[in-house]
Amino acid sequence: MDSNAYPALASIHLPAHSRLLRDSCCPDKDIVLVFSHLGGLERISLYHTHNGTKIWETDVGDEAAATSTQVVGISWSPDGRSIALLLNPPRISLLSIQDGHTISTLRINVPEEVERAEQSPLAGISWFRSENRAKKPSTIPDIFRRHNIIPGSTESILKNLPLLDPLQEESDKYTATNLFAFQGSQTRSQSKTQLPEAISSWPTLSADPKSPAVDSSIQTKQHSKPEDSLDEVDESNINSVLMVSDVLGNVYSFLDGTFPLGMINLGRQASFTAVEKSNSGPVFFGHYKFRSGTFESTCIEPTIIDMPLLVNRKMRDFARLSSIARDLTWYIIRVVQEMKSVWYGSGNTTGARDIGPRWVQTLKMKQTEQFGQKGTDPILDLTYLLTTGRASRPLEDFLGGGEQMSERGIQKWESIMSDALIKLRDYSEKRLVPACQRLQLVLEEISAWKLLPLEFGMFDFDTANYEQSIRHTNRGIVLGSLLASVARREFYRFREFIAWLRFEVANTHGPAENNVPRHDILEVNHYLMSGLGSSTIDKWFEGEKLDPTDLEPMPEAHGVELGSLASTLRRAKIAALDAKYQVPPMPTNHLKEVKSLVLISDDIAARCQSSFAQAAAAPSSARNICIRGPPTSSAEANPRLEFQFRERIEQLEDEIVNHILTPIKEENLVVFMQIRHGGAGSAPSLEIRLAVVECQLAEGEGSCSILAADFFDEQSTIVVYRAQNDHSYLSSIRHSELNFLTVPYDPATAAMKSWEELVSGALEEVKAGRIAGQEALLTRRRGLGPRGGEVGLAVNGRSQRRVVCLLDGTGTRLDTFDLGDEEPEELE
Repeated sequence: MDSNAYPALASIHLPAHSRLLRDSCCPDKDIVLVFSHLGGLERISLYHTHNGTKIWETDVGDEAAATSTQVVGISWSPDGRSIALLLNPPRISLLSIQDGHTISTLRINVPEEVERAEQSPLAGISWFRSENRAKKPSTIPDIFRRHNIIPGSTESILKNLPLLDPLQEESDKYTATNLFAFQGSQTRSQSKTQLPEAISSWPTLSADPKSPAVDSSIQTKQHSKPEDSLDEVDESNINSVLMVSDVLGNVYSFLDGTFPLGMINLGRQASFTAVEKSNSGPVFFGHYKFRSGTFESTCIEPTIIDMPLLVNRKMRDFARLSSIARDLTWYIIRVVQEMKSVWYGSGNTTGARDIGPRWVQTLKMKQTEQFGQKGTDPILDLTYLLTTGRASRPLEDFLGGGEQMSERGIQKWESIMSDALIKLRDYSEKRLVPACQRLQLVLEEISAWKLLPLEFGMFDFDTANYEQSIRHTNRGIVLGSLLASVARREFYRFREFIAWLRFEVANTHGPAENNVPRHDILEVNHYLMSGLGSSTIDKWFEGEKLDPTDLEPMPEAHGVELGSLASTLRRAKIAALDAKYQVPPMPTNHLKEVKSLVLISDDIAARCQSSFAQAAAAPSSARNICIRGPPTSSAEANPRLEFQFRERIEQLEDEIVNHILTPIKEENLVVFMQIRHGGAGSAPSLEIRLAVVECQLAEGEGSCSILAADFFDEQSTIVVYRAQNDHSYLSSIRHSELNFLTVPYDPATAAMKSWEELVSGALEEVKAGRIAGQEALLTRRRGLGPRGGEVGLAVNGRSQRRVVCLLDGTGTRLDTFDLGDEEPEELE
């Protein structure tokens, strides 16, 4: 027998006890994932299967958490650029295949008592490619480059609007360490951006929470339109479905692997295993698996879940609108936070509004402490100086000396205040107002969908929340315009105040010929009364409600009111017909409900998130899905057996074939099963075939015990066994050449209801001699040396890959082997 049939590629020595999962090998790349537990974290390492080099290593989890993190399952994205990790405590983490950083984290809501259990409530994860991606492109070119966007829709309007200015992310801000540290001296760690609860739980197509999912008319550093890209865009993830099941009978699905589609309840305490998606549409096949401790029971009869809402484009259009609304809302929140931090300050940064009050307080301290003038108002002295040109003794001494009244101090004050007011003005009219207008377009289109129940009746829209959100965006537009006018007015008054202050400071040092007053006395007086000690701008960022008296008419905003458009047009028509008609004053009763910008942005986020999350669950709603499966009485078998199954599902033209195998521990047997059913489009039919394989060695080597086995491709199965000399070997079986025995099965009268009972019954028949096992001589093998304990096995049998990864029983050594083509190809 050949003991070196399969050449070794690499032998990797791992620093800690590690483990392999069945899907650790990437389907279309020569890489493999290895997992190890380090404290409360799960360490994930990516290795190259050919040379054994480590590509990257990252930790998943939180050291401060009470429960340690554990990877339950993994699934590779259809485009091969990311990895979906199913974790316990229940959540999904998407990791980049390039450097291992966490792209995003998806929540899975399970009951608290189940979440706190020691055993993971999550059962499996699968990522299915869309059947639409395999279709050939249309022969008619997209001349207008619409990219499947409906003309006249909100998305087409946003595409033609100018891009909003980008905002600086927290992770993009540089510190002294980033600027001056030596190369390689700083520790690189994943940046943790704290998103608000409403934004982090908002349904979105964006894999990266910091970048827009679709063209939301928000400019980014990497912003480029699809038509401007020279490289072909990989659209394998588009319309793909990421599906996760738990042990409570719940199935969670995500469009494109990121957009949550709600939860499907199967109606029984079982997981959904061996899942496969039909090539003809969003129809999913799987089997119920019941768990009792370490024992499991998998139902023979398949269960079919049909999600018809994923066939047409309505769900994807809604997902794109939800993503755009999320991006715009997060943009609005950050704009408001940026304006508030500029005005009020943040952290160790002093806000612009605090400089004036501190200057007045310093003058007051000089009046009371140095000159003993108690009860004197500094504003009164400044007004007296402005109107008469004569300063009191404390004010004259204050203007004549001190660091604050030097040219450097005045220039610093002017610079900080001018930059803040200009930023408030520009952010309000160039960022806040356009973002609110774009968000209102999205909400208006969703509101229009509610008027077409025949087309969009499958969505559960929250009418009250949408209408209230539209009102809030309308108020945000008006308040943003008013804030820009107020900031512009205050900036003009501040410049006049600074010009007057420089004039008076110069007079205190003696009259000069070139010291000519260039200020407007009325504007300076306005700033002394309502800008120096306290500003009207404060009301836009603090307090629960705005006082209508604070929204006094400005020259730039005269005539702006929060009334409806219909009432405004009605009054304009009356004024055009009647020359004696007088325009009524601006009403302020409705302004009593106007909140500050901070509260408005937070309320918009909370209401929109709730509304979009409720409508996003439409594909999983009981009225929009069809579940066909075995009745409860025939499905709930008693879990009393423990086997390790491996599945491979094959879709033929007229039937679905589920290939199943399980190695019998401490024996030389491998049981193969085939469950054939007609799929979703034909009448219910079920056919079971079974084969028991006895692995035999060459004469004189005795018997062997199977350690692990898994399907390699359509024809062969990889087997790892231990011989009597305690040496382990790698070999293969041609399962395509086996003779399967058809097992009669009637769901109404069958005594065996589970995979486990079928395997147990077959083993009893073989031992009793009523069924003959098929012998498989393991002639081609690879010696692995003496290895104890169980082994980890992961395979990749695709063409040009054909790699087997083996992890020894100690979990510290990983070997990779190249199986190549078992039969040499003929030369052309």
